[in-house]
Amino acid sequence: MARKHVLFAGEVFEKLQSRRQPSSEMEALMQTVPGEEPEPSAEELLELREAVAEAIASLPQKYRTVIELLMYKRLSLKEAGNVMGYSDVHILRLRNTAYDKLRNTLTMNNELRRRYEMATTWDQSAAQWCAHLGSLSKPNNKIDFKTLHDRIDALIGITFHNNLEPNPDAFVAIATPVVSYLRANDSWDSAQMAKLLSYKQHDYGHGNILRFGLKGIVVRLTDKYERLANLQFTKDFLEDGGTTAPLVSETISDTLHDIIGYCVVGLMVLDDTFKLSLGEEYGVQANNSRV
Repeated sequence: MARKHVLFAGEVFEKLQSRRQPSSEMEALMQTVPGEEPEPSAEELLELREAVAEAIASLPQKYRTVIELLMYKRLSLKEAGNVMGYSDVHILRLRNTAYDKLRNTLTMNNELRRRYEMATTWDQSAAQWCAHLGSLSKPNNKIDFKTLHDRIDALIGITFHNNLEPNPDAFVAIATPVVSYLRANDSWDSAQMAKLLSYKQHDYGHGNILRFGLKGIVVRLTDKYERLANLQFTKDFLEDGGTTAPLVSETISDTLHDIIGYCVVGLMVLDDTFKLSLGEEYGVQANNSRV
């Protein structure tokens, strides 16, 4: 299938100047110059508009205001600055930041990733998802085990009890607080995590995941959570003065990375990138499965 070109936020905005005055903000965002790109179908256009609308709604208010003033009301940087009480240079910075945020959000939209092939190799997709999870996290030295348990339980309910495909947000919601904990303990590196997953994919291949699909991923994720909860209990017990602990073949950090790994794999199954081949960098046997 030929790869389709997507006009994401920044590109769309740059092409608006030569078009007629749009009737709405969404129309302004999604207009393109006739003849430069293939006209999208009605389905594709609706999908893009909905994705952009959701992305804009997720922005902080000041960025939404900048987009409205510049793209919908067609004010100049200076005019927008007068409205918001900023210099035109500051408005330019806000606009560029808004574009970057929109582009990043749209790039990780699962439907758009499926339709427009955002990644061409397995490792590229893994790196994108790891970076995305890293961008959503903030250092936090505590893990809320009850919330994490409830989110995994909800995922079990969706996949097993309701026999439905989960929303990508379900995996993101599980992984993000774990990444936040690792970041607080200087144990998170998005690029290294992606390499670890790629080395494991080289060793295991596609079959072990595809054989059982999303349900298999949820089972493995649940196993890792139970191990984490048990290891954390042992850690707390020892810190409180206990003297006896079971043998541990896997550290808490290892288990946390595995939880994130299964979430990334789940996201890749959902966006159809798990079936991709690894890039040339991973075409030879890795010396170590962990990096």
